[in-house]
Amino acid sequence: MQDLLKHHLIQTNGDQIEFRHQLIQEYYASEALLRQLPDLRDEQLTQDYLNSLKWTEPLALMLALVGNKAQALRVVKLSMEKVDLILGARLAGDIKPNLQVTAISWIDEKDLPVQLEIQCWEASRSEWAIDGLLNALQDPDSDVRNRAAAALGNIASERAVDGLLNTLQNPDSDVRGRAAEALGNIASEQAVDGLLNALQDPTYYVRNRAAEALGNIASERAVDGLLNALQNAKAYVRNRAAEALGNIASEQAVDGLLNALQNAKAYVRSRAAEALVNIASERAVDGLLNALQDPDSNVRYRAAEALVNIASERAVDGLLNALQDSTYYVRSRAAEALVNIASERAVDGLLNALQAPDADVRSRAAAALDNIASERAVDGLLNALQDSTYYVRSRAAEALGNIAKERVSNGLLNALQNPDYDVRSRAAEALGNIASTRLLADLWQLNLI
Repeated sequence: MQDLLKHHLIQTNGDQIEFRHQLIQEYYASEALLRQLPDLRDEQLTQDYLNSLKWTEPLALMLALVGNKAQALRVVKLSMEKVDLILGARLAGDIKPNLQVTAISWIDEKDLPVQLEIQCWEASRSEWAIDGLLNALQDPDSDVRNRAAAALGNIASERAVDGLLNTLQNPDSDVRGRAAEALGNIASEQAVDGLLNALQDPTYYVRNRAAEALGNIASERAVDGLLNALQNAKAYVRNRAAEALGNIASEQAVDGLLNALQNAKAYVRSRAAEALVNIASERAVDGLLNALQDPDSNVRYRAAEALVNIASERAVDGLLNALQDSTYYVRSRAAEALVNIASERAVDGLLNALQAPDADVRSRAAAALDNIASERAVDGLLNALQDSTYYVRSRAAEALGNIAKERVSNGLLNALQNPDYDVRSRAAEALGNIASTRLLADLWQLNLI
């Protein structure tokens, strides 16, 4: 109990003990219920627990722990027969795997409409439901096939891959699209070739889902096909292809994504820049610098974000210009990129950025000047100790300490009187980096040593 209190998992409220996290509460409730289960009558179990929504998760957790076959199946049977069929199906998938075949067979034995049967199989998320769902992929009703494909995607079992690949040839485009989506959820390398073929589907919705699925699988084998999809007639497909290439993060995709930065659709250009964030290739710098001039602010933001990860000296001038961007979050990201690059060439522009209207930009400028550690930054950073925002003052104090020149000590001594604790702390730490006899005397007079 003391350990639970120490780690803030429970708290006391008078003479009551309260859990601070719902999952912990549900786990302990499931353990308590497990001990009581053999003594609970069917009526009590049904009325007090199975009929109460708040007990659903503890019941599911408990069933994974029940070793007694009869007791586990009793809970599932009561759920199906006395409470709610879907609840029973869900709990059927929570009992131990060797018992699930029996519980799932109870669903199969019922005379249910096929759509409800699929809903039950899906709720169970059991491997034993896969065969029924695969059979439903052959149903003459396209709505049934569609729903079965979706259910297989939610269960996400490798056993469903072959059936879903066959379904990519279904005459109904909605079914093909749902099958592609399901294959993306399963994320099996085995599905790559079939999904690459689906990138040529006559229906753009299917192509879109296939590109998204290939991004989830993130296989290098998909790069060439996705690069071709960047030329697709539908912008939504180009967008998904760019996203998928970003997930794969292959250097091979850089040139194609740079070309996509010229796409007519702003959201495609933005997605291409976002993909280049993940790849972080020096080869992308020039194209990303051009994208910093894009008319769409989200494209400029993503371009700056990519340059954060690349941290190339070649990007300094373009990023300094971006510090004047009309959109705040572009300015902020440009400043962050300059933090990573830490180039002496950026000092003057960063000093100007200490006067920016946005506190976040000023703070990042101070951080960048900290990394550069240039003597030329001292006066500007001393002025920043008077900034209206405490975390800018704090960052400036930290930077001055790293530059560690004795002439900054007066400003830092004044910062020791700052009303904000973090600023005082940073100033004190900075002064610790500046060792001098005069400084010790000043500290003595301030009663700080």
